[in-house]
Amino acid sequence: MAAGESATRSQLLKPLRNRRYRALISGFVLSGFGTALYAPALNWYVLSRWHSASLLGLFGGVALAGSLAGGLFNLWAGDRWERGGTIIGSELGRGVIALALGAVAAAGGPAWLLAGLALAVNAGGMVSGPSYMAWLPDLVKAEELRAVNALDRILMNTVDMVGRGLSGVLIGLVGAVALMLLNAASFLASALGAAAARRDGPSREGTRATVGGGRQGLKEVALEILANVRLRNTVLLLAWFNVGEGPFLVLPAVLVQQRFHAGSWAMGTLEGALTIGAIAGAFVAGSARWRWGPVAGAMVGAAATALVPLSGNPWQAGALFALSHAAAAWAGITLIAETQTLTRPEIRARVFTLLDMLGVGVMLPASAALAGIVAQQHGRAVPFVGSALVWLSGALVLWQWTRTAGEPVAHAVTGGR
Repeated sequence: MAAGESATRSQLLKPLRNRRYRALISGFVLSGFGTALYAPALNWYVLSRWHSASLLGLFGGVALAGSLAGGLFNLWAGDRWERGGTIIGSELGRGVIALALGAVAAAGGPAWLLAGLALAVNAGGMVSGPSYMAWLPDLVKAEELRAVNALDRILMNTVDMVGRGLSGVLIGLVGAVALMLLNAASFLASALGAAAARRDGPSREGTRATVGGGRQGLKEVALEILANVRLRNTVLLLAWFNVGEGPFLVLPAVLVQQRFHAGSWAMGTLEGALTIGAIAGAFVAGSARWRWGPVAGAMVGAAATALVPLSGNPWQAGALFALSHAAAAWAGITLIAETQTLTRPEIRARVFTLLDMLGVGVMLPASAALAGIVAQQHGRAVPFVGSALVWLSGALVLWQWTRTAGEPVAHAVTGGR
């Protein structure tokens, strides 16, 4: 057993021996820490200043809709430019915009301007995020891709957990605006990390060689996705799972302030619990051998989500948050790895752009906005029950795929046989 655990850890940590990947992920880890501090701070600022769950939901939805704006740009540019340079430019731009957002919040600016700047920050993420995902298969060996996906999720969610947990404490100590400004500075780290990865040498296949397909028309890319039934269904299911994330995006602050009547530390507890679950699910996704695991995990996640409204204190809610997101990470990594293996390098960045536009740019903002409005009008329980139904339907789809194919969707990740 000990030998097996040692082998699993060795496999997961192996990509860190790659100097270029190590530089890239280090920069994004630091930047992710800034974002983890910023996201709860922004929600707390909006709710504390305007005291409206509906506005919080609409604000979050509008901000995330920036993914559409950035995605439209990246659909054209995603595979045309050298990916390291694309990441550097977009991350530096996000830092400048995030700095402006913090300044407007400090000055007590209007909600529409804050939402617009938050939208622009997320638009930049839609440029750098898909480019990052498309660059990974060029930086590491093909046999390390499974470990890279799991390690990426573990590292980023660990940082997210620590950042969100500290955010609740730091809001009370230094204020929400200070965390917004710290987030602006953190984008410099991701830009420097990409610069180091880019400087250390060409990718395995040649950085520019993998982007030559960027001149292929978007229509041809879309038709290629539609023609590949397995890829098309995987992308659609990933987008659908984003619908279930909406309540978890905007309602932690509502639960803390309006149900538990606790301080900002309790919101940090809930936000951290989400990430603990995601880390656990990522570790399982990178090492588990049970082919029915993602199906069972999604069903357990649906049950945990449905029970959130019954929790009587932040600790009970946090335990359910963690359980639900362990399932989310397990299924999500499974589907992401499937998408990477099914997509040609020449169109990979734009495939991930389309995926993010559909899931993060449409499904997630709409779900977040709807969750805030429904919570205001019909109570906090309804959005979580709806989220549970989304996860249950996704689990049924995964069950059908596994039953008919004899293996989970992403055989390469789970290793099931």
